[in-house]
Parts: sequence; structure tokens; C-alpha cells
Amino acid sequence: MPSRSLPPPSQLLCDFAEHTDRLFVAGEVSALSVDRRSQMVEQGEAVIIHNRRPVFAWAMAGAAGATEAVAGTTAHREQRQVYQSAFRLLLSTSAEPIAREGGDLWDSGRVDGRVSLARYDGTPLQPDTVYYWSVRVWDDADGESAFAPVRAFLTAGELQEYRSPRYPLVHRRERPALSRRVDGTTTFFDFGRAAAARPQLTVRTGATGARLRVHIGEALDRAGRLDRDPGANIRYLWSDVSLLAGEYDYSVTLERHDRSDRPWTSAVPPEIGEVLPFRYCEVEELGPEPLAPGPEPVELVDAPLSDSSSTWTATHSQESLGPGLSSSWRVPFHLRSAT
Repeated sequence: MPSRSLPPPSQLLCDFAEHTDRLFVAGEVSALSVDRRSQMVEQGEAVIIHNRRPVFAWAMAGAAGATEAVAGTTAHREQRQVYQSAFRLLLSTSAEPIAREGGDLWDSGRVDGRVSLARYDGTPLQPDTVYYWSVRVWDDADGESAFAPVRAFLTAGELQEYRSPRYPLVHRRERPALSRRVDGTTTFFDFGRAAAARPQLTVRTGATGARLRVHIGEALDRAGRLDRDPGANIRYLWSDVSLLAGEYDYSVTLERHDRSDRPWTSAVPPEIGEVLPFRYCEVEELGPEPLAPGPEPVELVDAPLSDSSSTWTATHSQESLGPGLSSSWRVPFHLRSAT
């Protein structure tokens, strides 16, 4: 019997890729796992493992070298470093053998060492096949964990000695770092860092014919506004949006207003659409009528390349935003990026 129980390992990676058990459709996460891809009506994508001998990685209790409370006096509790001392990895053609603590393709047995990595060394993997794996660990005090929740992965149609996996492109969301009204018709947004994105707006207005102009770019002018004439290779684009009466979602088409042949937008699959690296955005009301106020707060959504998703809602008053925007519009900026 182990001296004590440890939490199961976390952050399981195959060839250093996460989410190998998920399916993605047109930039969205699917409800189906990779082993149910045959049930999909739409064509989905997955993180594909190309290597004949993939590398598996994991984290112990959230992180290597985690701290653990040690019983001390009533005045304080000492902390000690906790390290992995050994692991056991199982790989199977289905999840059932792993539930019985066995692997029909590979059982590494107990392997001593602090390194949370293992290269596959079992029965040769087959192309276009879903496999399942899990791992358990021991610490330096001989505590033993349960096996981690089983993780699946899909192999490529042709396996190779080495090739990195490719992530499907997905939409991400995160709050902007700053938003402020800069004049009577324009609101400025700073997303904190550049990201490949395309703006999408949800707008409510009382009459057809109102217009917005959306400016996006990478630089500020001396007044702290979006630089609309940055020069050199610094990106700046704008696009007009004609509004319909009622509340609608608008996808902002990225228009070019110069005669150069520079590749302003980034090439991505058609289901994602064009994206442009930018950090700053200004939304300008062009009239002829102000947007009708409504009960919705302003909501800004953006996404970085690698951080976890989150949503931020600003509760500006009508006075702080101005009579045009007030609380009647939301501006989701959806990033098309790899997760």
C-alpha cells in the first residue's frame, strides 16, 4: 500500500499538444470527442499526431516541484517541495483496459525518474486510428496517485519519424485592456497587445440607415488615438458598416484603402475568414441618427493566441459613452487563432 494518496497528474500532452481528444468545426469547439468523429454531420478537424513514437508529457499535482504543507507547530506549517520519483504510463486501443489499470499496446511499468516525459515504446501505432492513454505518478515520499483521466489522440493517415502536430484554428475571446470615449462620436479600444482578429459587432438601432466606421490598426498617434496614417509597414484599415433597424450581428469586412500590394490580411481557412493583426480599434458613428439607447451594457470580446478565454462586460452609463452609443451596442472581436 502507498504511504498516502496523491492527486492524479494533470495537463496531459501528446507530442506537447493539448486538446488532442477534441473535435473542432469551423473554428468552434465541437461537443463530440475525437473517437466519435464518424458521427459528425459536418466536417470536423482534430489535432493530428504524425509521429510513429509520440512523446507524452504531464504535470504532477498541477506543477513539477509543487509545495506541500507539512505538519508543524500550531503557530505555523512548514512547506516542502514535492517531486515526482516515478511514473507508469498505459496506452490502449480503447479506454476499457486502462480503467482496469492495463494497456493492450503499452504498459511502461514503474519507471523511476523525475522527468515527466515518456516516448512511446510499445506495439507500433497504426495510421488514422484513435488511441487512449493515461499515467500515474509516485512522489519522493512514495506517495502514489490514481491514474489521470484517460486522454485520446488521433494518428495521421501517414505516420512519420518526426512532425509537429497542427492545431485547428479556433475562435478565442478576452476582454480589452482599455475602452474610452475620445469625442462625441468615437470610442477607442486598446486590446493590450496585437492579435490576429476580425471585428464583429452586435448593434441595436431604431432606424435603418445609421452607419458606423470601424478603424483598426497597430500604432497610436501623439494624442494617444489610433494612428490613421502610420506609414511604413504598420497596418491600418477601416470599414463602414450600414445598420438595419433592430438588433443584428455585423461581421466587419476588412477593406483596403490604398494602392499597395502589401499582404494586409492573414491567410486562413475560408470557414474562419480574413483576419488582420491589430491592437487598437476606434468605432465612429457616422449618422444620420444616433443609435437608440437600450438595456444592454457594452460588451467587448477579444482573444489572444494562447491565454484562456474570458468575457468582460463594461457597465458604462449613457453619459460616459455619449448619447449615440450609450448602452445599446456590443462589440465582440473574435480572434481566429490556434489554441
